[in-house]
Amino acid sequence: NGLLQNGTSFTEGKVAQAFHLDGINDYVGTAYQGILGSQARTVDAWIKSSSQAGQTIISYGTSDSTAQAQGHMFIWIAGGNAMGFETSNASITYSSPNVLDGNWHHVALSLPANAKVSDTKMYLDGTLLTTVVGSSNAGTLINTGTGRNVNLGRCHMNSCTLNGAFFLQGELDEVEIFNRELNASEIQAIYEVGSLGKCK
Repeated sequence: NGLLQNGTSFTEGKVAQAFHLDGINDYVGTAYQGILGSQARTVDAWIKSSSQAGQTIISYGTSDSTAQAQGHMFIWIAGGNAMGFETSNASITYSSPNVLDGNWHHVALSLPANAKVSDTKMYLDGTLLTTVVGSSNAGTLINTGTGRNVNLGRCHMNSCTLNGAFFLQGELDEVEIFNRELNASEIQAIYEVGSLGKCK
């Protein structure tokens, strides 16, 4: 459940209804802090966009990027052929098939307990992305703090807000956060279920 912000609306989704976001200031706020600290987790969602790179799918944690001990995390579309993850002062970007083609794509990020950024696994349409095209301080331990609850469709950090918040333009559906690291077979199964949906 979430609170629709700044004109966010519903539209036809991959599974029933999806959030429609304008890429300008729309996002979905929640009262949920997300999985914190160094706990294992998996985040997944269906996305649909044909807009520019630099769009956030989900973000939460501290709002100040300088707070290294208790960091933030966000998953974003780094480019038409790239998906990225960031926490604190560290990030990693994976090469991917085109995700900005106006079609629905399933995105998932999983990580074990006590993970470093380099331990993350990113999946697109059920397939593990294995080619890293960029990283910074990838040996950093993931330790997600409190500060901002889960936001969908925008980067919540102060530094992002100053630079346009990297809003998502398009549709977002079936967002879910698991409190464990899903394996490849489980993520593939979610993708194959498709429009039947896991949240129905």
